[in-house]
Amino acid sequence: MLGTLKALAEPNRLPIVELLRAGPRPVADMVHRLRLRQPQVSKHLRVLSHAGLMEAPHRRPASHLRPAARPVAATRRLAEEVPPTLGAKLPAP
Repeated sequence: MLGTLKALAEPNRLPIVELLRAGPRPVADMVHRLRLRQPQVSKHLRVLSHAGLMEAPHRRPASHLRPAARPVAATRRLAEEVPPTLGAKLPAP
C-alpha cells in the first residue's frame, strides 16, 4: 500500500490514473491530453507500472495502457476511508 501511495504522490501521476480509468489509451493520447512531453509520461507510467497500478499489453509499440484492477480497487477503498476534512482539501477528479 505504501508503494501505491508513493507512486500517486507525484502530482502528474493521479491525472494519468484518472485517464486510464476511463479506458485503455495509447501513450500519445496521454501526452496530448496532459500536455506533458512523451519522456515525462513514459517515466510516470513506468513508476505506476512498478507500483502495480497499470498494465500494458506487449503486443505492439503503441499499446493501449490500462489500470491494474486490484491495486486501483485497494486505492479506491483507501480514498473512501480518508477523513472528510482531508478529502475536502483534495482537488476534484
